[in-house]
Amino acid sequence: MNATSSPSRSGLDWARAQAFLARERASFARANPRSAELAAQARQHLLFGVPLHWMNDWGTPFALHVDSAQGALVIDADGHALVDFCLGDTGAMFGHAPAPVAAAPAAEPAAPATEAAAAAPVDGKKVYEAQCQACHQATGQGMPPTFPSLVGSPIANGPAEAHIEQTLKGKNAMPPFAGLNDAELAAVISYERTSWGNKGGAVTADQVKSQRGK
Repeated sequence: MNATSSPSRSGLDWARAQAFLARERASFARANPRSAELAAQARQHLLFGVPLHWMNDWGTPFALHVDSAQGALVIDADGHALVDFCLGDTGAMFGHAPAPVAAAPAAEPAAPATEAAAAAPVDGKKVYEAQCQACHQATGQGMPPTFPSLVGSPIANGPAEAHIEQTLKGKNAMPPFAGLNDAELAAVISYERTSWGNKGGAVTADQVKSQRGK
């Protein structure tokens, strides 16, 4: 065995390990161009280019940037759907939380709203953009098979009760959205049922309220 391939570091072939790391770093960079752009911007403003210096100890060439997250589901800046197995740390860093934690504030008595605020209609499109668009896309086409299309879908064109139940409780990769209030859920469900040619029809906040806890 020659000097370039002799094992080192307690039996590890260090040259091969470094070559493997280089390949993985290159693959990561190719798969995450948007994160690379955001990391370049961060280096202009953050010490070491990351929020916490120990992030530079990671094996990746730059930190992964997150677009949105809900419960254990994380969507990165390049649109990859990831499952988070470190809910304590990443929830603190990125602001998301497991569904029971996110839903807990909704169980507390709400602060009295002004008459004007209570009467103000909720924009279903804005709720969709904030809560659903990362997975189902602005066009409603989704990212099948993980996030199915809403265009012409049975759920968006079928019985309202089924659509409400799935949104409240979640299904497969879709997390529950019980943390949204009745008006917000009614607005976003109505938006999904009346957009992109869907004919499911609107739902009301009273319909959502009646299905909570069932």
